[in-house]
Amino acid sequence: NDGYKAAIKGDYDEAFLIIRSKAIEGDANAQFTMAMMFHSGLGVKMDEQEAVKWDLTAAESGSVKAMEVISAGYENGWFGLERDPKRAQYWYDRMVEAGGDQ
Repeated sequence: NDGYKAAIKGDYDEAFLIIRSKAIEGDANAQFTMAMMFHSGLGVKMDEQEAVKWDLTAAESGSVKAMEVISAGYENGWFGLERDPKRAQYWYDRMVEAGGDQ
C-alpha cells in the first residue's frame, strides 16, 4: 500500500523502492507491478527484458494477471519473446487453473 500511495503522490522513486522491496520478498502483486512499471516506463526506464523477468517471476508466484501477460506474449511474440504456442498454452492453462478468465 505504501508503494501505491507514493506513486499516487507522484513520488515514483519512493514507490519503486517500496514495491521492489516487496517484490524481492516474494509478493506476487508487487512483482507484477514491477513488470508493469518496466513495460510502461513509469518511474523507471522502459525495459521490456526486465519487465518480462518480473512477469515470469510474478506468474511463478501465482499472479493470474502475469500469467495472462506471459501467455499473450508467447502467443503473439510480444515483449521480445519468441512466438511459442506451447509456452503460451502452458501459461494460459495455469491462468485458468488459478481462476483467471476463460
